[in-house]
Amino acid sequence: MTQIFRPAPISSGLLFGACDGTRCDGHDNLLIRMISSLYLHSRSDARPLRIGVMVNGDHHLENVFRQVLLDILASDFARLELLIVNCEKPSPARPTPAGKAARRLRILRDPDRRRIALYTAFQKYNLRREYLEPKPRERVNCEDILGPIQRLEVTPARKHFVHRLPDDAIATIRSHDLDVILRFGFNIRMCCK
Repeated sequence: MTQIFRPAPISSGLLFGACDGTRCDGHDNLLIRMISSLYLHSRSDARPLRIGVMVNGDHHLENVFRQVLLDILASDFARLELLIVNCEKPSPARPTPAGKAARRLRILRDPDRRRIALYTAFQKYNLRREYLEPKPRERVNCEDILGPIQRLEVTPARKHFVHRLPDDAIATIRSHDLDVILRFGFNIRMCCK
């Protein structure tokens, strides 16, 4: 008999578990412990880590990033100190030629895009399948976590795939004496002058 794995309550200490230990998807007794709960406490007397978070315009993040922020809040050795918000206006969409044939032809002509086309197709197929509940890539509202954090709104200077932060924003970030900055937004590469 095949069992479907469902999320177990967080209080149970298990992330997923089979109800009766029977075979499930070819794996025997697949029990995955919540690893993050093992690393929420520190015996160190050092000051807590001061953490900044970089996000795009709104408070919606992927579910996996929300869990990272919840683990930080639950820990006794780290604090969320600064929210750095990308206030850049989204670039207007480029006009595209009509039809799927023109799009596919454009992909086949570009060697870089052609190289990753098969992997991209697999990812699209894979995203349609539901493995986990809640879905880790689903965008969720994180206002309850990010709302109370001090906010710094930044409009970066863009040059292709690089965002450059203005000097005043860099000075403000440095004044917060952050130990770590988590980048859940902005662009591919980040440069500071």
